[in-house]
Amino acid sequence: MKARILVVFLMMLAIPICAPPQDAVVAEMSKEESAKASELYRRLTAAQAEWETFKDTIRDKYGPNLAKVVGESRRTMLMKGEGTEIPMPEEWAAGIEFSTDFRFALAKSKQ
Repeated sequence: MKARILVVFLMMLAIPICAPPQDAVVAEMSKEESAKASELYRRLTAAQAEWETFKDTIRDKYGPNLAKVVGESRRTMLMKGEGTEIPMPEEWAAGIEFSTDFRFALAKSKQ
């Protein structure tokens, strides 16, 4: 009996915490706007996936050459999905980014 009362009491405390705010401001879009938003989001996520694949391609193309230049202490092996390893400067192993003019590929900045 005491356990049942405790459970009910705890549920009463949890409901206000989990409930959404009562004064949320929401706008319902038209069907056309909703369809456009959905299509744009689909294209955005596809472009993001293509962008990440492109960055990996550039990293895998130039990384092994750069690994030959850097000292052995700054070199690591990057495991690829096919079970192969490629040499890579350790700062490139976490990913790359591009200069603002897209002329240079560099290690992803640590933020």
